[in-house]
Amino acid sequence: MDYLINIVVSLVGSGGIAFAIVKFTAEGKIDYHFKKKLQEHENNLAIATEREKVKYQKDIHQYTLYSNTRHEIIPELYQRALWAKEKTSILNGGYITPGFGRIYQDKHKVLREFENSDQKILEDVNDILEDTDQNDVLKRLNRMYERKILSEASKSINSYSQYLFLNALFIEDNIFDCAGSLRVSLLKLHRNLTLRTENEEKYWLKDKASLAEDITAAIDKNIEELKSLCKKEISRT
Repeated sequence: MDYLINIVVSLVGSGGIAFAIVKFTAEGKIDYHFKKKLQEHENNLAIATEREKVKYQKDIHQYTLYSNTRHEIIPELYQRALWAKEKTSILNGGYITPGFGRIYQDKHKVLREFENSDQKILEDVNDILEDTDQNDVLKRLNRMYERKILSEASKSINSYSQYLFLNALFIEDNIFDCAGSLRVSLLKLHRNLTLRTENEEKYWLKDKASLAEDITAAIDKNIEELKSLCKKEISRT
């Protein structure tokens, strides 16, 4: 009887030990997998956090570049607008010729008045200076001087237009629209004054002078509006 009891106790003890071993092993595996998953989660979280940090820093950098670029573009755009207006309006508001009556016989002095002009204008001036009729020479030189001014005005409008379109991504829509309206008015005035230069009689018969005054008024209004919008944009951020 005692022998049987010993056997039962022995089996129970062995089972308890086995159970304890299984329990320990299972808990160890669960703990290992839990720690592994926790570590993986922490690693993934760290990677995601770093990725978001880099993205945030990149966004801040890009916005800073955008903001700085915009604040450089807006004043430059306004300056080019003023320059184009001045160059285009000079013929409409009256101008003083270089006084060719005093210098027309000195070819070098005359050519200095046409420095930086297009090659075609310089060639035409040289041809004019070969004329022996003083009145004709002076009249043609004055007309040639108008062509020089119109050429400079055309270049200033082109410079303004190119700058506007090349930097459109950095310009707010309301400023772009205003600047675009100004560009159209400048082109109209330039065309109007070109017609006057090419055929003064035809110009006055078609009342182009009145039209020029209307366009000039529109340009002045555009300039004031553009100035106001640019000031607001610069002070906004």
